[in-house]
Amino acid sequence: MIGDLVRFVDVSEREVIITGRIKQFLSLCGEHLTLDNINQAILAVSQDLSIEITEFSIGADEESSLHHWYFGTNKPESVDATTLMHLIDKKLGELNDDYAYARKYTLKNPVPHVLHTDQFYQYLNSLGKAGSQTKFPRVMKKDQFEQWRTFLEK
Repeated sequence: MIGDLVRFVDVSEREVIITGRIKQFLSLCGEHLTLDNINQAILAVSQDLSIEITEFSIGADEESSLHHWYFGTNKPESVDATTLMHLIDKKLGELNDDYAYARKYTLKNPVPHVLHTDQFYQYLNSLGKAGSQTKFPRVMKKDQFEQWRTFLEK
């Protein structure tokens, strides 16, 4: 289980749930977001707004102390990015006290980007990683984030 994030369900019965991977963990300034937190927030908000988010990824902007969120949907024109981000931000604060604290004091407003899902797949294809066995990174490392932003600017 090295590299896995776990949540203790029952200490006396020694029950745990594997909730994600260490490398899919985001902590720019102490917010300690797990992929489980992120998935829960996106699922809840997408259901509330009746939209389908088929891909997503997050990159940390260290210079600006904020996160860039990229949402992939087949109908990007029907998604209000500001409302989507506001609701996800609020939900993450409810799910994670560290995130709520960081957002209050150090972490600036997240920046949403709503894209057509095809852009995620075109990017993977440009890296020679097209196919069902390749997954888009949910939490991008610094170099991945820079490559992704360069791709989107073209």
